[in-house]
Amino acid sequence: MKHGYYDTPRECSLTELATSLDVTKGSLSRVLHRAEGRIIKQFMASPSQE
Repeated sequence: MKHGYYDTPRECSLTELATSLDVTKGSLSRVLHRAEGRIIKQFMASPSQE
């Protein structure tokens, strides 16, 4: 979040974020994909807040 990856427009690319975290782009992509999937599944399973 602090690097601006989720800002619109993005403040940094996946490559830049991976470099700053000292991980490979592929590893970061896999970790983010899994985390985003878990968040979305949890959100979709939650009762509506009407």
